[in-house]
Amino acid sequence: MTTTITTLDQLQALYGESHERSRRKELPRLIEPYRALIEASPFVVLASVGPDGLDCSPRGDAPGFVHILDDQTLLLPDRPGNNRIDSLRNIVLNPQVALLFLIPGVGESLRVNGRARLVTRPDLLAHFEVRGRAPKVVILVEDSPTKIVLQHLLVSPKGHVTKHWRQDWVYEAPERFEFVAEQTWRLRPLAPEETAGKWTQCVYEVSDAPRYCGTGAWNHKYGNPTWTSDRSWRPLPRREYTVRSDYNALNVENRHTITPFGWTHEQDNTKVRREGERTVGTLTREFGFNDYRRTTATDFGPAYRYWQATAPFWAEVRARWQAALASGGLVLDTPVDGMPVIEALFELAAKRENGDAVEAGAIDGVFARHVRPLAAAEATAQR
Repeated sequence: MTTTITTLDQLQALYGESHERSRRKELPRLIEPYRALIEASPFVVLASVGPDGLDCSPRGDAPGFVHILDDQTLLLPDRPGNNRIDSLRNIVLNPQVALLFLIPGVGESLRVNGRARLVTRPDLLAHFEVRGRAPKVVILVEDSPTKIVLQHLLVSPKGHVTKHWRQDWVYEAPERFEFVAEQTWRLRPLAPEETAGKWTQCVYEVSDAPRYCGTGAWNHKYGNPTWTSDRSWRPLPRREYTVRSDYNALNVENRHTITPFGWTHEQDNTKVRREGERTVGTLTREFGFNDYRRTTATDFGPAYRYWQATAPFWAEVRARWQAALASGGLVLDTPVDGMPVIEALFELAAKRENGDAVEAGAIDGVFARHVRPLAAAEATAQR
């Protein structure tokens, strides 16, 4: 008789399926009950993995010592201790971590899985100062098994770095934003049957302002995983709206395929003239193909250094966009190119990259000038 389990099939046969209730607890973002538990917890265990194996590090402080930056990002101070820095060393080599939050006397616990990085930004260190002592680093934990964030950075032949578009992938997303009219996006809840077994890709422009989303399933047949989206609306790219005025929206299906060399992106674009949310004419249909290839011939060091210096700043910017969308949607009060927002945020990012302080409230000032809640804009239009 076999007494050792050696296959997943044996394990599954022994335990059966997990309970639906336990599966529903695993979410791609922090909801209010989870936030409340983190804010009340005086103790968390940080698990990391490195060349020498696994490490579990206990971390304790006053309740709420782990700061919630947004519903995908946590900040954990590294208090002065014995200087073994096992967990920190692991994070530098492998950013995958897990957190277990506990509250004495409370039967509930909270697990958070994600990717971590070590940040030394002065204002974040000052935020965690206790009795005149600030931590040397803050551990920033982001992402989850059901979310992937891809930030595109362009590196010129001379080493100049440009922050480009970003794409977020969320498994069985509960909602997504949708382009509905010029400079206008609405947040739409997604029914479970729309997203079961599917990933939603949302794409953001260089300022992290919204662009478009699509939802679809990955097909893993034939050796090359391929994801195909549903059709959704998106604004024109800059290369088109600067030279064309006979259409103002694209109705698009996207396809991404992972290849042995990188990945490919296929676009099926229908060019449409819209008045608000009403289609008044269709001009033409085009197909685009992009082939992205992995390379070792380029020095990407400048991109890594830029992102190390500015990532916490852009995390704050993303949190502002997320809050603006959470109200139901947003309207950009700028020309169609969005340059007032792009220029203002990139000016602040450059200060952070150079090690200069960014004035408190500077990001909020940009949003106050140029971003309006959709509900307020619609109410104004109806008067």
